Amino acid sequence: MKNLIRLLFLVFIAVFLATGCARYYSLKQACATGRTEVFPYDYDTAFSKTKNVLKGNNLVIYRISKKSKFIVAMGIPRQVNTTRIGIFFEPLSDNETKITLSSLSSTALEKET
Repeated sequence: MKNLIRLLFLVFIAVFLATGCARYYSLKQACATGRTEVFPYDYDTAFSKTKNVLKGNNLVIYRISKKSKFIVAMGIPRQVNTTRIGIFFEPLSDNETKITLSSLSSTALEKET
């Protein structure tokens, strides 16, 4: 019985991790059609400022990796609460960082008028 419970627990963890990774890679692929802008900050500053803006707007940071240069956020206004936005960072120089926003939702990245 203990082995069955351990097996079920391991299967649950594996499924949870696999679906989380799948969402990240799907968001990464969506970068091709995402919104991109270059900011006059080094990578560390751009990453920190972005994280602070998300927190200041009460958005949920779902996944974050400074090493892999991405943040996945949820809680976008006027979206289903499970809609995720991927924020990907690309250091261009010591004082410029390209930030790309991507989402699997066609309306999540629309600018407000």
